[in-house]
Amino acid sequence: MTVQLTNDGLKIMLERAFIGDPARSVINKFCMGKDQTTPQVTDTDLDSKVEFDAGTGDYKSFEAGYPSLDSGKMEIIIRGIVSDTQCNGETLNAAGIVNNDSTKLLGALGTFTGIDKTSSKRLIIIFRIKARQTIEV
Repeated sequence: MTVQLTNDGLKIMLERAFIGDPARSVINKFCMGKDQTTPQVTDTDLDSKVEFDAGTGDYKSFEAGYPSLDSGKMEIIIRGIVSDTQCNGETLNAAGIVNNDSTKLLGALGTFTGIDKTSSKRLIIIFRIKARQTIEV
């Protein structure tokens, strides 16, 4: 999977780390998409989001217990599940993570080879965001 942290994702992380009363909410949901082009830092949404279930919306909370911090590897692991009843009949090739603001901000976007989603398939979407210790002064 090719993953890109977006400009909005970086702003959310920096603001929540260094501002006492951040204006942006925490990243806590994911979405699925189809017909997605290569991720860019300037992306603000998936090209074509897919509803999980008819009438239930485009966003779903992460699996219980996630995000998870692996402080030894300096990474956050995010996991979401697309059940056997969700997104059926679509060829999925993208997943995104978003915050919970009324206007959602796309934190990161990943693309992968299209998967024809049917009731015989359950998808586990995993994002790993690693920290780098490079600082410019």
